[in-house]
Amino acid sequence: MAKASLNKRYEEILQKTRLLTMEQLQKAIVKAEASDEYLHQVIVDMHFLDSTSVLEAAAREWGIGYVELLDEKIDAETVKIIPEAMARRVVTIPINRTENTLAIAMADPFDLFALREIEIRTRPRFKIQPFLALPSNIKKKLDEVYVKESEDEIFSILQDVEDKRIKEIEQYAVDTEDELEIDLAGAAKEEAQQSYIISLVWKIIVEAIQENASDIHIEPFLRETAMRYRIDGDLQYRQPIPKVLHNAVVSRIKILAKANIAERRVPQDGRLGIKIGNRKIEMRVSIIPTILGESVVMRLLDKSSTMMPLSYLGFRDENLTLFEAAIKKPHGLILVSGPTGSGKSTTLVSALNAIKSPERKILTVENPVEYNIEGVVQVQTKEEVGLTFAGALRAFLRQDPDVIMVGEMRDQETASIAVRAALTGHLVFSTIHTNDAPSSITRLTDFGIDPFLVADSVQLIIAQRLIHTICKNCKVSVEPKEEEIKLLESHRVNTSNLQLCKGQGCNLCNKGLRGRTGIHEFLVIDGEVRDLVVKEATAYEIKEAAMKNGMRTIREDGFEKVARGITSFEEVIKWTQEV
Repeated sequence: MAKASLNKRYEEILQKTRLLTMEQLQKAIVKAEASDEYLHQVIVDMHFLDSTSVLEAAAREWGIGYVELLDEKIDAETVKIIPEAMARRVVTIPINRTENTLAIAMADPFDLFALREIEIRTRPRFKIQPFLALPSNIKKKLDEVYVKESEDEIFSILQDVEDKRIKEIEQYAVDTEDELEIDLAGAAKEEAQQSYIISLVWKIIVEAIQENASDIHIEPFLRETAMRYRIDGDLQYRQPIPKVLHNAVVSRIKILAKANIAERRVPQDGRLGIKIGNRKIEMRVSIIPTILGESVVMRLLDKSSTMMPLSYLGFRDENLTLFEAAIKKPHGLILVSGPTGSGKSTTLVSALNAIKSPERKILTVENPVEYNIEGVVQVQTKEEVGLTFAGALRAFLRQDPDVIMVGEMRDQETASIAVRAALTGHLVFSTIHTNDAPSSITRLTDFGIDPFLVADSVQLIIAQRLIHTICKNCKVSVEPKEEEIKLLESHRVNTSNLQLCKGQGCNLCNKGLRGRTGIHEFLVIDGEVRDLVVKEATAYEIKEAAMKNGMRTIREDGFEKVARGITSFEEVIKWTQEV
C-alpha cells in the first residue's frame, strides 16, 4: 500500500514536470505494477531518466533532501544502528549521525509505518531525518556493509558458543507420562562437530535464554530468514539466518519438538525441554506454513524461575495490604484480569507461593504450567483427552482442597464451578480477560452467573498491565511541563514532590527503557459495590462508585509511577488506552 502511494506521487510529479513522454510514463507505470517495484527505480532501470534527475525532481517538489549513495562514505557503526533485517525490509540505510540526529536514506520517505518503527528503535537517542534515495542504491550499500559470513565462518562463530555451552545442555522429556530424563549432551556435542546446523539451533536457544526472552520468532522472507526475540514484551531483531539455511534450521527444530519433519503444508505444534546447568526450560513450538517457507515461534517457559515476592509486583502500599489480607481469607473468589502477557499468572503464582503451608491443600489447573511450586499440586490441561479447566475443577472438589487456582475462566461451566467452590468454603484464584476490574463483574453475569452469587463469592478483582520502566543506568531527572502537571492532577496524583525522569539511552537499553513493572486497579467487592452488583449495575456505575470509595484506576496507578520517576507518560498512555 505504501509503495503504491509513493508511485502515485511520482506519477503526479512526472506529469507535472513532463520529464517523460506520456508513452514512457505509461510503460513505466505498467512495469512497476507488474513487478511490484518502486516507480522511480523502474524509470532508471528503463533508462528513461538518470537517477539524479528522477531524485532531484521529486526532492524539489516534496521539499526534502536526496542522496545518490553509491559514492558516499558511510561509517559501518552508523549503518548498524538500524538492524539489517529491518533496514532491508523497509528499504532504508542510516547515512550520518550527529549527537541527536540520525540521517537515513529511504526508498519511501513517506512510509509512516516504517518511520514509526525506526523511531521506536532509535529513540530517545536520535531524531530521524529522512532523505530520498534509489532502492537499488540502498540495497547495494547495505550489501557493502553486511558482508555475509561463509559457511565455515558461521560454523566457527557457532562452535565458540558450542564449546562453552553445549556441554551444559541436555534435553529432557516434557510429557508427564514419561519421567525419564534423557542425557543427550554427549550425543549433541558429537553431532555438532559434524553439522553446524545443530550448533546454530542451540545458539539461538541459549542466546534467547541468556537474554531472558519469552519467545523466539524465526520468519522466512525473500532475502533472508529474520530472527526476533521477545524481551520485556517487545520483539527485537537479532542476526538474521542465511536464507539457504532456513529449511535445515526448521527441520532441526521439528526433530527436537517431535514434529513431523516431512510435513510442510499444515500447522504443527510440538514441545521440547532442555537443561542448562540447574535451569529447566520448557519450550512450546508452533510451526505454520507461509508462502516463503515455514514460520516458527518457540515460547520459553523457565520451570525453575524464582517466584516474585508480593512486594516485587509493583503494588502500591495500600493495595499490597489489601491483597495480603484477601489471600489469607479462608474462602472467596479472587480474580486477576488483563490481556495476554499482562502478568496475570505471575501475580497468582506469587500469591500461592505466599500462602502455601503444610496445613493447606492447594491445587492448580493451568495451560501451561509456567512455574513449579513446591508443595502445590499442579495439573496441566490436555484438551485432546478431555482434561479441560472445567473437568479438572470438578475433580478438584473431590480432592479435599483448601485453595484452588484455575488458570483461566473462559466459559460458563468453569465460571459456575469456580463460584460454587468459592461459596462452599474454598479460596479460589483465577484470571479473566477483561480490560478493567468492573468489567469482570459483567463478564461473570454474561456467563449466566446469578448476580447474588457473584456478589457473595467475589472478594477482590485486580486489573493489571505490564509497562516498561526507565533504565536505571541512564536515568536523569527532568523538569515537569505545565501540561504534564495538569495531566497528573487530573488523575488524582499528588504533584507536590514530583520526580519525573527519562532514560537517555545507553548500551544496556538502547532506548531509555529497561525492565517492566505492573500497574494495577483493585476493586474490593463490599458495601456499595456489592449492592450495585446485586442490582445488576453497569461496569461504569460500579467503577464510579468504587472510585468514590478510594479505588484508583490502572491509568491513575500508572501516572503515580510516572510522578515517582519509575516510568514515562508515553508508556502509561500506550498501555491504558482502552481503559
